[in-house]
Amino acid sequence: MHDFLKSENPDFDQERMEVNLDTIFTQVQKLNMSYGRFKGEFFAVNEPLINKDMLTFKLERVERYKQK
Repeated sequence: MHDFLKSENPDFDQERMEVNLDTIFTQVQKLNMSYGRFKGEFFAVNEPLINKDMLTFKLERVERYKQK
């Protein structure tokens, strides 16, 4: 292939880390899915409160702007 690349060592992964890395990657994907579901449920439940707080904040800014 390229002269500056070393040839692949077939005994490089003697500890079979590829299997461990695949397992860890799968666990991380599952955790991310669970977190995404939790985050979605959290925002779905709290959206009215968050929007209310944002509207209150914007209303205060409008009132200050009108006073200027």
